[in-house]
Amino acid sequence: MKVGVGADHGGFEMKQQLAGLLEKEGHEVVDFGNEVYDTDDDYPDFAFPLARAVASGKIERGILACGSGVGASVAANKVPGARAALCHDDFSARQGVEDDNMDILSASGVAPRVLRLPGTAPRTSLEPGSAVRIGIAGGWLKSCSLKPAKRPAHTIASKHRF
Repeated sequence: MKVGVGADHGGFEMKQQLAGLLEKEGHEVVDFGNEVYDTDDDYPDFAFPLARAVASGKIERGILACGSGVGASVAANKVPGARAALCHDDFSARQGVEDDNMDILSASGVAPRVLRLPGTAPRTSLEPGSAVRIGIAGGWLKSCSLKPAKRPAHTIASKHRF
């Protein structure tokens, strides 16, 4: 699968480790940055290009990380056609794909016990990057949507007035 990864300084270490693991698992990884650890960078600089690539079909899925994971998810969801969510467990990650056509997973680079690959123990350390270390992609990348192709934003808006 062609998977994009992107992170600001809050998720940089985790992104680097995750990219390496994804490549070892046979995925084609497209790195949307940052390429170096920079405390002055900001998640929108990486979330927007990754979300645009997912929405346009240049990549199949994306994984974003920032300090909390919230900002990257919010930024990615501003791109029409992108569906991002912050997930803290395997069920939510799989359900997001299978039921909601989620194509971007957002994660915290520092929160404890986030997602893990099957067969690996959850991390509980708050050391930056170790909490989600590489495990974020496990069941999520293996999940397939059980719904028809993505619903266009205008279809959702026409059924649900906000």
